Amino acid sequence: MKRNRKWLALLTLIVSVCLLAGCLPVAWVSSYIDSEYYKVGNFTYSAKNVDSIYVHWYEGEIQFVESDKETLSVYENGTTLADEAKLHWYLNKGELRIEFCASEYSSPIASGEKHLVVELPKGVDLIVNDASADIKFGSHTFGELAVYSLSGNISLESVVAAKTDIGTVSGQLELDNITAQKRARFITTSGPISVQKMDTKELELSSVGGSITFQSFTASQSVEIETTSGALTVGELFTNEADLATVSGAIKIGLSRGKKLNVENNSGSVAITLGNGLGATVTGVSAKSLQKTYKTVGGKYVIGNGSCQIEIQSPNGAVTIQ
Repeated sequence: MKRNRKWLALLTLIVSVCLLAGCLPVAWVSSYIDSEYYKVGNFTYSAKNVDSIYVHWYEGEIQFVESDKETLSVYENGTTLADEAKLHWYLNKGELRIEFCASEYSSPIASGEKHLVVELPKGVDLIVNDASADIKFGSHTFGELAVYSLSGNISLESVVAAKTDIGTVSGQLELDNITAQKRARFITTSGPISVQKMDTKELELSSVGGSITFQSFTASQSVEIETTSGALTVGELFTNEADLATVSGAIKIGLSRGKKLNVENNSGSVAITLGNGLGATVTGVSAKSLQKTYKTVGGKYVIGNGSCQIEIQSPNGAVTIQ
């Protein structure tokens, strides 16, 4: 199985975006273009005037709330902030931009006064660049959603979007229910990813050391998951084609539907459970790895009707198929 190492490109992308946006927490210096047009402090806006929203935040907390109201609110909890330390915003040609503070402001700001609440209209595009603020979503419908955080935790109840990109360096991702009609992409370095239910066309997921857990996962077309040392667990996997690769992390998969599954693991264990009466044709393992009735055909092990092609490369890890 080929190793694309997409996590390197994605991690570089996240860090680059944060650097360009000025969201690395090295100092309170937030520089952005068109700063002379920005307004200061809490505000309301008309839902019909906004197609996309960009939020750039350092720390504290961000809470997103979907609403069907015509007039929506954006506010932070601070009551003693200087004007330069308050949120700044700019609405231009359907794009609403929300910044943590004034451009090039460099004085300390108390994180306890920077808890932001953003009311959103249904179907809007949203981009979030965050340093360490925890981010909370309720139930939402987006056009496209992109959330990038360095160390802030990201929690989400329910999202429906055409495309979803969620990434963190060390923060934790807790995602309940995600539907991404075209494509979903997740990335973490050391933060764990936990997803209750995922439904998408294509998934790309990369992790260095964070554990990855899916309770139920459906991808109509393809899945690509790469990790270095983080464990990968999928309770129920429904997909046509999946490529799973890790260096030393354990892989545990409940395969309920599939046509092709490629697994590459150098030293971690691999455990695959075939569900829903799924048959498989298995290569790359010895007979002692099989805990189901099989027959040998052309040097391959055939379980049931052999419908799913399973190829495993695990030179130093224990493999079990049941």
